[in-house]
Amino acid sequence: MAIESKAQRAEGAVGSEARGRLILSAAVVAAYAVLLALLVVIIYFEDHSVLVPLVVLSAAGLVVAAVMAATRRRWTAWLAAVYSLVVLVGDGPHQVPEILHPQSVTHTVGAVILLIVGVAAVAIALRAALGRDMRRG
Repeated sequence: MAIESKAQRAEGAVGSEARGRLILSAAVVAAYAVLLALLVVIIYFEDHSVLVPLVVLSAAGLVVAAVMAATRRRWTAWLAAVYSLVVLVGDGPHQVPEILHPQSVTHTVGAVILLIVGVAAVAIALRAALGRDMRRG
């Protein structure tokens, strides 16, 4: 990995307002990944099975959040938006039946929280990405 000069870093870096949006987006993506990990644990204790795709998506979310917090590059907001959208599209349909036909209050509340955090992660990441791109153009 090459060492970057200050000029090279400043070229791809973002301003303080955009940096705040990136950090907020990283925090929401990390929270979404932790909620998915919690879902894996809950499923394991109920059914004694591990859903490997959820484990992979949770780990990927933590990696995306770490990359966002470490690099603070403008492309990381797009990465967070794509990750959040993929997870929401992949896991969302499994949460809707929990809301429409609740088995218990805890399952329903958990499904609602997962969907709300997923939509918030997509919206915040898109705001961080589009806010930066609109200022450039």
